[in-house]
Amino acid sequence: MLVDLAGLAAVWVVAPATPLTSGAALAGLLLLNAVKGRYNDPVELSLLDELPRLTAHVLIVGAVAMLLADVLGSEVHAEALLAFFATICGGRLVGYLLVTRLRRSRLQGRSTVIVGIGPVGRQIAAAMVDHPECGRLPAGWVDDEATTPTELSLLPLRGGVLPWLGDVRALPRLMAQAPECDVVVADTSVDERCLNEVLQRCDRCVGDIYMVPRQPEVHQAIDGPILRGIPLVKLSRTAHRSVSWRLKRVIDVVLAGIGLVLVGPLMGLCALAVYREGGRDVLFRQERVGQDMRRFTIFKLRSLAPESATESARRWSIQGDPRLGPFGRFLRTMSLDELPQLWNVLRGDMSLVGPRPERPFFVEQFSRRYPHYAARHRVPAGLTGWAQTSGLRGDTDISERARYDNAYIANWSLWNDTKILLRTAARFTARVSG
Repeated sequence: MLVDLAGLAAVWVVAPATPLTSGAALAGLLLLNAVKGRYNDPVELSLLDELPRLTAHVLIVGAVAMLLADVLGSEVHAEALLAFFATICGGRLVGYLLVTRLRRSRLQGRSTVIVGIGPVGRQIAAAMVDHPECGRLPAGWVDDEATTPTELSLLPLRGGVLPWLGDVRALPRLMAQAPECDVVVADTSVDERCLNEVLQRCDRCVGDIYMVPRQPEVHQAIDGPILRGIPLVKLSRTAHRSVSWRLKRVIDVVLAGIGLVLVGPLMGLCALAVYREGGRDVLFRQERVGQDMRRFTIFKLRSLAPESATESARRWSIQGDPRLGPFGRFLRTMSLDELPQLWNVLRGDMSLVGPRPERPFFVEQFSRRYPHYAARHRVPAGLTGWAQTSGLRGDTDISERARYDNAYIANWSLWNDTKILLRTAARFTARVSG
């Protein structure tokens, strides 16, 4: 980041520009590099490997700066862009040489836990010790306690020992205790389902997680790190770790506030119709489970009055219930009963997009029955979600819905949220026109 600031200074020296144009160019470059992980601590330091993407970022920023300068009636000289690019490249080269020297002297390096200590795991550990310039130093290893030989508790390694840090299920705790610790998942003996659950619990840990492909000899890493000939796949940053995640809440508040204003009259008319069909208490309140298993009260327009709180909490579906009146059925068909949940979004209980919240009784049941169900509570519950826009609404397969929810979390982006909102609007329009 300091190199990018130096690049801006070079622009001012070579060809002074307006502060607004220069500031916009710098902000654009910082944002692009941050989103693409250019400020992370790479395994291998190479200006040549980074040059194509760096060049693309500078060209994008330069085009935007030229457009902005044209609007402001000023000019961006080619000399300024060349000075900007040369300073950034030169600064990175000098910085990489300095960091490499510090790494080789072991004055800089991230502690790394190796998951699995089979042949590949030992090869990785040895490569880290022999080549400290990779910036990763093995701190120990974890594996399935049931299959780990006791004689390997202190694994001989290059004249020293690599300690066994415990069962693989302790990995989230180890990463929480050492925030700057990275993880490399090698040839572990733990089964995939258990490993997936452990890695999902590491979602909010600070360190990076890398995985060795099952067949590293034939795996072609696309822009991925390579540790002494061993390709690594860096797990994508969890939603909470991305720069754009902070914008999600801002968008939720703005759109939910606008939505409440726009649909307020419609909700008033629906509430009046609910009152005429079923009497008072037009607003239905129910306890749901949201992010981190926290419970909150969800608001809906009442489509049917339950006989008791137990029925409300434990009855799965009211589809076909004779007590469901014509307008109540219309509300549920058009999903208009869920409009008050915009208030839940505004309060912060929910987001516009995310896994749909469920009642505590069913969360407990589904979490026991489906091992991957509880992981969907890593992010805020949503008014709509990928599972719902894929046809998984109402009485549909819970395991498949949880799979969609977890895939949404693993691949989260603002653009994916936008697509889900657009598809939700399209489905609502289709129901109205149909």
